[in-house]
Amino acid sequence: MKITLSTLTNPDSIDVLYVLVRFPLVQELMAHDWFHKECFLYQAHDGQEYLSSAYFVPISRIMAIKQPE
Repeated sequence: MKITLSTLTNPDSIDVLYVLVRFPLVQELMAHDWFHKECFLYQAHDGQEYLSSAYFVPISRIMAIKQPE
């Protein structure tokens, strides 16, 4: 299978690309209906830095947010 940007940003694909969003920026995303269904809490393992309230968010959701002009 050829991986393309559209594959990684398609919410129906199993190969979704996520971005780690840290506090306080993640607070704004938590207000969206999709947040708790589609995002995953970051958890540190084996000496990794602990990040309080950091979540993996589908990049397609970030790209879809309208920015003020």
